[in-house]
Amino acid sequence: RWGIDYLVASRDRDLSAMLQAAMERRYSASPYESFFTGGGLHTFNNFRKEDNGRRPMLLEALRESINLPFVRLLRDLIRHAIYPKAGRKV
Repeated sequence: RWGIDYLVASRDRDLSAMLQAAMERRYSASPYESFFTGGGLHTFNNFRKEDNGRRPMLLEALRESINLPFVRLLRDLIRHAIYPKAGRKV
């Protein structure tokens, strides 16, 4: 959904601009949520507890090795891949 919203709102539809905007998306670094994985319900942690209350951009999370934003990004990617698109026959 983010990609559609970006293309609707942005004048610059160049791929490199979109990728830069994607890296500037913010995700919560909070460890106080459980995630369903292939192995069941799991909780994850950041290496540094002081990151738990942050909401960094993906670029910052990558640079500073903050785990939870990437867990949430992966959840978004998985949801996109497994849920059928509207109007598509399953």
